Amino acid sequence: MLTIELDKGKEQIAVILKFGKQEHIESLKKGNINVEKIGYYVNLEKELGIAGIGDKYDSATIIKDIKIEDIQRSDGKILSEKEKTLINKFKILNKEDKIKVNLESHKLQDLETPIFCAMCLEKDDFVKEGDKYVFRFTKEQIQTLKKDFSDYTHVFLIDAGIFGMKIKEKAEKEGLDYKMSNIKYYDPNINQAERINDYDNSNIIFWKRDIFKQQKEFRVAFPNTNIESRKNLLNVGDFEDCLILDKDTVLNEDFALTYPNEYFK
Repeated sequence: MLTIELDKGKEQIAVILKFGKQEHIESLKKGNINVEKIGYYVNLEKELGIAGIGDKYDSATIIKDIKIEDIQRSDGKILSEKEKTLINKFKILNKEDKIKVNLESHKLQDLETPIFCAMCLEKDDFVKEGDKYVFRFTKEQIQTLKKDFSDYTHVFLIDAGIFGMKIKEKAEKEGLDYKMSNIKYYDPNINQAERINDYDNSNIIFWKRDIFKQQKEFRVAFPNTNIESRKNLLNVGDFEDCLILDKDTVLNEDFALTYPNEYFK
């Protein structure tokens, strides 16, 4: 059994876990923030046909069962007989007088946005056990993460406050726009107003379908930064306080992260 007692760091209870290949994890320890465009992850699921690291709906807005009652041409002209026939066919297929459609849409600027992704465990993920608060992966999480991260071998672990502060300081020094947030997970069959509204301000990049909820993703985005492909966008300095572990050690029911009780008061 491996139990790691954590320090609260930057006055918050949160820890970053980054799964990756050994060479990428060792590079991250040296402070290299390796990013890839959102479009890469969108295309990855399309190419492999499997959701996991790839997500074909990443940064997309999905709206289900839109009912269209009155259809008019945007140029103000009267609908042609051909257009009326097509609309009536849709109504017949829907078995009602209102056309029901689904909308799925990406914005090019969001697809071009470079991102860094990791897992983030927060206060609510820890459970009181005696004189400590403990996090353990469930069997379901272990099974899902082993499948999603099958090509990865190592895990980078660090206090989230320390990690976020180093990125903030370096990005601001370099004049880079950045956004950091945990991902919000949603049921794609429900049209949440907050999620739909976030499509307009590009915060849609912090929403993902709930099939990915076991990943507990934390994301750093760099809007208005152009890259051709995967690259080390900036170096924030060596992460001296991090741990590097084998993936199989972490994704194990005997693995535990703990905080002392006093951190939860």
